[in-house]
Amino acid sequence: MSAVVADLDRRLQDLGRKGHHAVVAGVLADGRRLSRGWAREGSAPDDSALFEIGSVTKAVTGVLLAEMVLRGDVSLEDPLSQHLPGPQPAWRHRAPTLLELATHRSGLPNTPKVCRAVS
Repeated sequence: MSAVVADLDRRLQDLGRKGHHAVVAGVLADGRRLSRGWAREGSAPDDSALFEIGSVTKAVTGVLLAEMVLRGDVSLEDPLSQHLPGPQPAWRHRAPTLLELATHRSGLPNTPKVCRAVS
């Protein structure tokens, strides 16, 4: 396992040299979960750190949603609230549908004012 840790640390430092301010990576090795972090300044982030991951997830999320619709697990007209666990947010008018979320017509803000981890 120490070789995996050393390799992961080296890769994180390489990313740092390419201009990143902080990175976290996780791997499964020998059936165990391992995460490592690196930061240019201050403490290295851990596996609970929140990062804005940007537009790369839009295509992946769209494909996963399409697969779920084709399997019949969800409908594009389902309100988001139908699929959220726990307490529901207070929507301004009504919960947006999955189609509205997927096509960026939900009326939700681009970036929430407060982000916190959801357990």
